[in-house]
Amino acid sequence: MQKIRNFEDLSFIDYDPKYCAPERGLIAEVIYRAMRDVLNPALCEEDHIRREAILWMRLERKKFLKRDAKSPYSFVWCCNHLELCPYRVREKIIELRKNGVKLIV
Repeated sequence: MQKIRNFEDLSFIDYDPKYCAPERGLIAEVIYRAMRDVLNPALCEEDHIRREAILWMRLERKKFLKRDAKSPYSFVWCCNHLELCPYRVREKIIELRKNGVKLIV
């Protein structure tokens, strides 16, 4: 089983939080935490937190809502702020989840 320890292991995210403004690093950590909650339920304190992360990233929908891009701190807004493609990030998370990859601290 593959284990991902930090952003450096996420080759599909072309982003390094060490070289960014603090607010961008915070947004990156929000995405990372949601990914951790989804990809490693054992580390998630409560099941509803994992469920909220799945809903936030719209992992069970085929497309994002139009308002997602404009809603501050939505998954799409966070990805756009970091110049990441939300569709690409979401599809990769879905793939990692299907393959049983664990994101650990």
